[in-house]
Amino acid sequence: MLKDRYKPFVRWGITVFLVFVCCILFFFCLLRFSELKALLGTITGILSPIIWGIAIAYLLWPIVEKIQKFLLPRLPARLGEKRRRNMSLGIGIVGALLLMILVIVVLISMVLPELVDTVMTLVNNFSTYVETVENWISGLLADNPQIQDIARTAFDNLAMWLNNWIQNDLLSQVNVVVTGLTSSVISVARFLLNFVIGIIVSIYVFVSKDTFSGQFKKLLYAVFKPEQANIILDVIHHSDKIFGGFISGKILDSLIIGILCFICLSILKMPYTILVSVVVGVTNVIPFFGPFIGAIPSAFLILVVSPQQCLIFVVFILILQQIDGNIIGPTILGDSTGLSSFWVIFSILLGGGLFGFAGMILSVPVCGVFYYIAKRLVEYRLQIRSFPVETKDYGQAGVILDPDTKTLIKAVREEEKPPVLQKRNGKKK
Repeated sequence: MLKDRYKPFVRWGITVFLVFVCCILFFFCLLRFSELKALLGTITGILSPIIWGIAIAYLLWPIVEKIQKFLLPRLPARLGEKRRRNMSLGIGIVGALLLMILVIVVLISMVLPELVDTVMTLVNNFSTYVETVENWISGLLADNPQIQDIARTAFDNLAMWLNNWIQNDLLSQVNVVVTGLTSSVISVARFLLNFVIGIIVSIYVFVSKDTFSGQFKKLLYAVFKPEQANIILDVIHHSDKIFGGFISGKILDSLIIGILCFICLSILKMPYTILVSVVVGVTNVIPFFGPFIGAIPSAFLILVVSPQQCLIFVVFILILQQIDGNIIGPTILGDSTGLSSFWVIFSILLGGGLFGFAGMILSVPVCGVFYYIAKRLVEYRLQIRSFPVETKDYGQAGVILDPDTKTLIKAVREEEKPPVLQKRNGKKK
């Protein structure tokens, strides 16, 4: 009896204590954010093979699943259900991994020779490119001699600075580059080793996917109430839908943009067609800012060869970005994240500032997940109070919620209110 009497007080005490501890941890994280970020980087570096394996498995699972569904009904029935499933899964895993390796090899074989050739061409023909750009500027400003002299002087100073930097500063850094070459080779070797181990880990993830899923569900139902566990599973399912739809959609969208860019640049006879197309396609994975990030270095490469073609390229990229943003992107992605343009920009800037290139890519689906959770909580609270849940109802100008009828009504000024409402507000005249 005494135990039941003090049981609510014990619960409240534990709740207050946990809240107090969470507040302390939160302020500690804010004060030690740089140290925590460094610690997170260290842990990420140690677990990078596991992260690579999970990422590879997550990206390739749709391919494995399609191959498995295609092969399963076509395998002989005499093999048995379990053996047929294992065989179809194994063939799907091997096929997906071979496809990934083939894509990587093709991209490297296309980009690496083009990149080396581009660097050698820029170094060998630097003076010619400088003269070409200078002549173009002179012709463009022929009707304005004063502006022409200013632009020519500024360009000559820039060209002289670049020439001195290449001959003096750049060459003086050769020793530094040679000294750091060993560490760079070690870093590349470590990356390749982690990637290979990640491929092996991904195979285990593929094979144990159902086991991991079952263990996680069993843990949820053991810790939480069934209703709470079901809500958590629903949020995870929707999060997987957001991440999977966004990432796979962006990869397909970027592939289409890269192919279109290659075809159009080949027709326009642009220089460095393969390299520019790959750069534009890869950076297109970043929402909103991606096309411009890829267009800036590409435009510079084309500018040193032909300023006229550079202008054509810039116009082409603007047209391609409009086509992607209004036709191709919405068709493939749809409303996979549920975010408005403002929150997309906000999440990209925040994620890019904190975690770099990876943050710019993953911040949008992460923000989409948080947005979905917040939306569910808000709508749940509104439904409990029998309030409208549609945002458009609250967005009307001059509309407020009547606390008595729980309906949205048109707000009026105090002097226009009926006497009854004026009495209720304590402003009887």
